Amino acid sequence: MIFVHGPLDQAHAADVWAELERSLPDVRGERVRVDLSDVTEVDGAGAALLAALERRCVREDRPLVTHGVPESLDSLRVRDPGPAGAQPAAERPGLVDAAGHWTLARVRRARSLLEFLGLVLIAAARTATGRRRTAPLDHWLHQVQRAGAEAMTLAVSLSFLMGLITAINFIRGLADFNATGFLPGVVAVSLTRELAPLLTGIVLAGRSGAGLAAELGTMKAGEEIDALEAMGFDVTSWLILPRIAALLAAGPLLTALGDAVGLAGGALIGWTNLEMSPSRFLADARDSLRTTDVGIGLVKGFAFAVVVGVVGCHRGLSTGRASESVGVQTTSAVVLSILLILVVDAALTAGLQVHGW
Repeated sequence: MIFVHGPLDQAHAADVWAELERSLPDVRGERVRVDLSDVTEVDGAGAALLAALERRCVREDRPLVTHGVPESLDSLRVRDPGPAGAQPAAERPGLVDAAGHWTLARVRRARSLLEFLGLVLIAAARTATGRRRTAPLDHWLHQVQRAGAEAMTLAVSLSFLMGLITAINFIRGLADFNATGFLPGVVAVSLTRELAPLLTGIVLAGRSGAGLAAELGTMKAGEEIDALEAMGFDVTSWLILPRIAALLAAGPLLTALGDAVGLAGGALIGWTNLEMSPSRFLADARDSLRTTDVGIGLVKGFAFAVVVGVVGCHRGLSTGRASESVGVQTTSAVVLSILLILVVDAALTAGLQVHGW
C-alpha cells in the first residue's frame, strides 16, 4: 500500500511522483494500491499526476486500486476495480439507440449534401452573371478532358459488352415465343432508356467521382484549399464548378456514345446467331425507337452526372487532416454515388411510367 499525505498540488507534485516511483512494485503485473485518504489539498497538477500514474499502470499491466479518493478528483473516474482488478465494462447502447444514432448520422449527411448543392447552385448563378470570378477556360477544358475523353475508352468497351450480353440473353427468351425478330427493338429500347445511362453513371462514379474525391481530399488534407481561401479565391467557383460542369457535359455525351456502341454489339450478336444483317438490325432498331426513348436516356445520363459531381466534390471537401481520411472519403464517394444513382434512376423511371413515357 502506498500512502499519499498532505497537499497534492503543484508545489509538492514532483516530490509525490518521486515517492510513487520508488514505491511501485518491481514485479510487472503486480497490483498497485494507493491510499489518498490523508490528502489535504489537490489542484490541477495533482490531478494530472494521478492521471499519469493511471496511464503508466495500464501501460505496464499493473492493476491500480485507489482508496479515499477526494471528491475533487471524482472527474478522473479512478475507482477501486475490486478484487480481480477489472474495470466495469462500458454500457453498450441498445438496438433502438444504435438505430437512432445511425439514422441521425445519415440525416446530417444528407442535410450537408443538400446544403453543398445549394452553395454550388448559388455559385453557378453568380458566376454566370459575372458577379464572381472563376477559373480560366483552359482549366474548364482540362476538366472536360479528364472527366469525359479519358473515360471514353472504358465507357465504350463496357457499352459494347453490354450490348452483346443484352442481345444474347434476349435471344433465348424471344426464341421460346418464336419472336426473335423483335430482338433489335428490345435491345435498342433497353439500351437507350436504361442500360447505357446507368452504365455511364457507374463508370463516372467509379472513375471520375473517385478522382474528384481523392484530388480535393488531398488538397484539403494538405491545407491547399485553406491557402486558396486565405488568398481570396472562392473555392466553389474555382475548383468545384469546373469539375461538376465537366461531368455534366460528359454524362449525356458518353450516354449517346454508349447507345451507338451498344447497338453495334447487339447487331454483331444478331448477325452471328440469327443471320440478321447489321443493316437490317439497325433499321429495325431505329423503327422501334422513339425520340422520347433517346431523350429519356440522355436526361438520365445528365442526372447521374450531377449526382457523381456533387457527391464526389462534397466528400472530397469533407476530408480531415489525417492521410487515411482521403481513402475513406474516396470510398464513401463511390459507394454513395452508385447508391444515389440507383435511387434517382428508380425515381425517374417510376415518374416517367406514371406519365406514360
